[in-house]
Amino acid sequence: GEMTYTPDFYLLDLDEYIEVKGWMSPKAMRKVDTFRRWYPNIKLDIWDSKRMISLGILTQRETKIKLEF
Repeated sequence: GEMTYTPDFYLLDLDEYIEVKGWMSPKAMRKVDTFRRWYPNIKLDIWDSKRMISLGILTQRETKIKLEF
């Protein structure tokens, strides 16, 4: 079947696409792997909650609240 994929957002200043994932499902991983294979010169970074905490976008408390529900 046909597959489509668009990263979550693009950081113009860094010339980099960002994918935000709380959990990387096998289907999502296949899409990311395919994107990287088809577009090897395009930067794509995966941000999980740890990365977002390190960047100051999320706090540890916010991730715990979201995980409890």
